[in-house]
Amino acid sequence: MTRMDCSEFRDLLEPYDDGELPATERAAIAEHLKGCRACSAALADLQALRNRIRTAGTFAMPAGLEARIQSALGLESRRPRPFGWRGITALAASHAAVALLGGVLAYAMLVRSDARLTTTRDIVAAHQRSLIADQLVHVASAETHTVKPWFTGKVPFAPEVLDLSAQGFPLLGGRTDYVLDHPAAALVYGRRKHRINVFILPAGQAPATAEFQAARNGYNVAAWRKGEFAYFAASDLNASEMQELVAALNGGAAR
Repeated sequence: MTRMDCSEFRDLLEPYDDGELPATERAAIAEHLKGCRACSAALADLQALRNRIRTAGTFAMPAGLEARIQSALGLESRRPRPFGWRGITALAASHAAVALLGGVLAYAMLVRSDARLTTTRDIVAAHQRSLIADQLVHVASAETHTVKPWFTGKVPFAPEVLDLSAQGFPLLGGRTDYVLDHPAAALVYGRRKHRINVFILPAGQAPATAEFQAARNGYNVAAWRKGEFAYFAASDLNASEMQELVAALNGGAAR
């Protein structure tokens, strides 16, 4: 089992408090909390903040606030020039079209960014869970002919399993996991003392986000698609070596 520091445990406190973690991961975090005052205090702070938000209620906008904002922006000095009803209608239509287009673009960018953020968080959490609960591999083998058939009947698809030892990423084994609300195949590779989880899902079960790289709490995440599958790699390995792994997985031959 790879030892984790407090910052990594704290990243799981929110799903722990929400009851979203499996029993084994909850037990591991609960055991850590018993002997760590800092993480226990962080959990207490999180729970206190949630209680304050729940009891805060809603507030009405103070009277005159809208007028003061308009005044500060100088909007009250703008006077529309008089023109006909047809001109008013055309101007309103053009402004509405621009506003609608801007709103659609902004919404699309927001949804895309939020999807990447959610995906990164879920992938990093799955990687951390495998380290905390000492469940890195369910089948320990460097042989692709052993690991690939092991997934039969355990996930509803046949993942591609590659031998990357020649590229410096020896296969350590595989396991089943649950990421992005779907059962996933997880291949585990090594790089010196680092461990790399590569999660595989059918492309249709993954968010429609483009290939991307991200970082969260000291972990690097790479996402890409190949054929009918979506891939998500997570590790504390540096970003450049993560890209070496991605290139190897995209350029290697299946075994």
